[in-house]
Amino acid sequence: MKEVSRFVTEKLSTLEYITSTATYFVLKKYKEHGLIMTDEKHDSERMLITP
Repeated sequence: MKEVSRFVTEKLSTLEYITSTATYFVLKKYKEHGLIMTDEKHDSERMLITP
C-alpha cells in the first residue's frame, strides 16, 4: 500500500490535469460465511503436465 501511495504522491499528483484519484484494493478472501477457507489440494487433482 505504501508503494501505491508513493506513486500517487510523487507521479500523479504533480500532473496538472489530475484533479483526484481513487484506489481500490482486492484482497485475498480468507473467510466465507464465517468459515475459514484453506488452500488444501485434493488428492484427486491431476497434474496438468507430467514430468
